[in-house]
Amino acid sequence: RDTSVTGVQTVLFRSAADLAASRLDRGARVHDPLAVAALLDPGLLTTLRAAVRVECTDPTTYGATRFAAEVDEERGRVAVAVAADRARYLELLTATLGRQMH
Repeated sequence: RDTSVTGVQTVLFRSAADLAASRLDRGARVHDPLAVAALLDPGLLTTLRAAVRVECTDPTTYGATRFAAEVDEERGRVAVAVAADRARYLELLTATLGRQMH
């Protein structure tokens, strides 16, 4: 499996990979490297479909994100990550950062 930036074939994945690479080249931080890694290797995360909403009325929990897993895959509108392949993520991250540092 080719997880390098050049191995990314779709426009969306390529755009995200290019953005991450340009930020790293300029010394800028990538704020969520797991999210970028998941764009490069979608199989990295285990997801479930869920209904998601943001609390907008209760002042004590305003802005909180709520989600409810959907048994029916067709009803869940958002993929929510519930697990990650840690070893694969670390391998991708260290390989990518190692290339950027040389």
